[in-house]
Amino acid sequence: MKVAIAGCGTMGSIYAERLAEMNDVHLVSMFDRKWETARNVGDRYGATPYDSYDRMLEAEDIDVVCVTMPTFLHKEYVLKAAARKKHIICEKPLALDPADALEMLTVCRAAGSRLFVGHVVRFFPEYQNFRQAVLGGQLGSVGMIRTMRAGHHPGEAKSWYADGSKSGGIFLDLMIHDIDFLRWTLGEIDSVYALRGKTESADYALAVLSFCNGAIANVEAVWGYPGQFTTYVEGIGALGVLTIDNRQQQLIEPKTSILLEGAEKEVVVPHDPGTRDAYYEQLRHFLSCIQSGEESIITAADACKAVEIARATVQSALTGERVILNNC
Repeated sequence: MKVAIAGCGTMGSIYAERLAEMNDVHLVSMFDRKWETARNVGDRYGATPYDSYDRMLEAEDIDVVCVTMPTFLHKEYVLKAAARKKHIICEKPLALDPADALEMLTVCRAAGSRLFVGHVVRFFPEYQNFRQAVLGGQLGSVGMIRTMRAGHHPGEAKSWYADGSKSGGIFLDLMIHDIDFLRWTLGEIDSVYALRGKTESADYALAVLSFCNGAIANVEAVWGYPGQFTTYVEGIGALGVLTIDNRQQQLIEPKTSILLEGAEKEVVVPHDPGTRDAYYEQLRHFLSCIQSGEESIITAADACKAVEIARATVQSALTGERVILNNC
């Protein structure tokens, strides 16, 4: 399969490295608006560098285009690839606006182009195991989930991140990871209420998500966090508590000491040594779906819904009002 990458920054480089490990993938070309960047990455993997996206699409025989451009450029680059009937793997978030995301989905469908969106959290084994435990009933009825995702401010390295009109800000760029995971795990979200606090050194967001099944999630996101990059998920159910904490040695740490009265057995979660690479697994899955015609575990419609919910959290934080999504 012949693959091109549009955007040779951090994510484009990660994609190139993982794709180069696949024997049935030919990394044909690399585009970046900075010629030197495209050449440096292209030379590393034997791919032809371009500083014109249109020229690359015209000149190369490409099956799949990976769009790893800054978020505000996703729509333009996806639509150009769809116009040439290429299949597309786009980094998350799909778009900055729900209407744009839906337009991208509609255009790709009409063109016969498969559209995949890189919500990579779905491919981390600890998150997959957590979801399986919830769906398998190991926690019983889940009433509440808490998540936290915190790290340094990406604006320190790339100024477009700091511009909310280009990145979508902390809700669409960072919190959207957990929004998508929670919807995948607990189902549709009925309403959101969000708060945001921002200083020169830190950006903090908190959202309360109410699910159609009655569960509630408290979702935190932090840019400018002084500690190590942190991901944390805690699910509280009728049979106990289950935690993911990347600061621990174990990928999943079951906590069974607070089982409620009447519970007959402890929560059991298989230990996963974490030998799989989520970015590799994600790209391998997307390419396999293109070859087989099968549906992906993360659909373009799912990605559109994630943008819708994340944008609702932005609206709530700006207005101070709860936003009803009418998904139930």
